[in-house]
Amino acid sequence: MAYSQDLRKQILKSVASGMTIRQASAFYGISTHTINQWKRNGIERKKRQFKPLKVNHEALLKDVENYPDAFQYERAKRLGVTASAICYALKQL
Repeated sequence: MAYSQDLRKQILKSVASGMTIRQASAFYGISTHTINQWKRNGIERKKRQFKPLKVNHEALLKDVENYPDAFQYERAKRLGVTASAICYALKQL
């Protein structure tokens, strides 16, 4: 569950002003682990980084010609995409 920036700030402010992490956890209904992570890493949400979802079909065809017996994860590494994207693209060919 994603918590708002305001709530995160309020919880950390409460902890900084003397409330223990366990008390804050019980009061706000958030795990102690989550509060400790916010203290350690900050409250900013990190954006997930994904590999590109689209596969260049021409590059995939060349890869299949050059390496006909390669595994999908090997093709994925060479083309810089996920193995599931390779699987989906091969079905489309």
